[in-house]
Amino acid sequence: MIIKEFFEMPFGLDTTWLAFKNIPTLVSCMPGASLQSEPVNLETGSKIDILFLVKLGPIVGSFQGVGEVVYDELQRSGSFSGSGVDRKSGSRVRGEAKFLLNASANGLSTEITVIVDYSLTGPLAQFSRGAIVQEFAAALTREFANNLKNNLDGQHQTKDSARSINQQTPQLSSDNTLNFGSLIWQVLIRKLKALFQLSRQ
Repeated sequence: MIIKEFFEMPFGLDTTWLAFKNIPTLVSCMPGASLQSEPVNLETGSKIDILFLVKLGPIVGSFQGVGEVVYDELQRSGSFSGSGVDRKSGSRVRGEAKFLLNASANGLSTEITVIVDYSLTGPLAQFSRGAIVQEFAAALTREFANNLKNNLDGQHQTKDSARSINQQTPQLSSDNTLNFGSLIWQVLIRKLKALFQLSRQ
């Protein structure tokens, strides 16, 4: 399944690009994700060991996997690719997320395009069907963007942004599980509010 999302960061291109190149910062902003070891540097990026926790009601999926991050400095673009397995359910996920950063017209913010191509097999695959996944991806993207913005805001308050983003390693939350059910409820509530507003027009 291919999912395409857009969001904007209220920071210049160089500042936002440095944030994307700081892998611990980037992973810490992804709901449910955490690094399991230090990234291994490559010529064009890094290899990573990652854990992704997803809560589905009483079930918690724990996807342990490996991935690679590749960057294109000239184009200000790159990709995350990898795979993981949840040993309890036998479910497997494989995918790639491509991202492209562009400066806004006034140069004060950065427009970001993310294209995700993924496949999920096994018992948990029943949750990855239909239009609800598109809404879930949008909610997930908004949460990631908000986490990244808050991270950059905090760094701007303490030191020069470019140095801070390149050097600072964020502290991960003790409970960084992605609550699928909670996000789905948020999506449904927004839809109901939209329908209610339309019915009153």
